[in-house]
Order: sequence, then structure tokens, then C-alpha cells
Amino acid sequence: MAVRIELLDEVVIAKRCFKNNCMEQAGKVWEEIHDMIEELENTEGKEKVMHEYHQTMSLFTDDEVFGITDYLKKKAGC
Repeated sequence: MAVRIELLDEVVIAKRCFKNNCMEQAGKVWEEIHDMIEELENTEGKEKVMHEYHQTMSLFTDDEVFGITDYLKKKAGC
């Protein structure tokens, strides 16, 4: 199963923002990806969408995942 283009576009933007150290924007796009996944779960079913979520997240490197999520945690005060 491939990642739908709407999600892929967001991944490309988030990765570019991370690379350019624009963490505020990378964090916003990260949250948009998760919002899109949540909306898809409501319309297409959780099981189908969880596979696509996994495929989408596998496009990020560990450094990108940890960098963006650590930024979001700090921003939230965690």
C-alpha cells in the first residue's frame, strides 16, 4: 500500500523544514499529518489507516522523528 499524495506532500514539507532547522513549521506540519490520519480513521476505518500511518511515519528518519517530537514536547512544557 502506498502513501496517499496528501500525506506524502506533508512529509516532504516536514522533512524540508527539519533540514532547514525550521522546527516551528516542522512541528506544525507533523501535527497536520496526525490530524489528517485521525480524520481518515473516522471515514475509512482504523485498521486500514493504521497501515498507512505506519507507511507514512517510515518515511521519516529517527533523527527527524526525535527532533520534531522533542521540539513539540519542549514547546508543550514537557
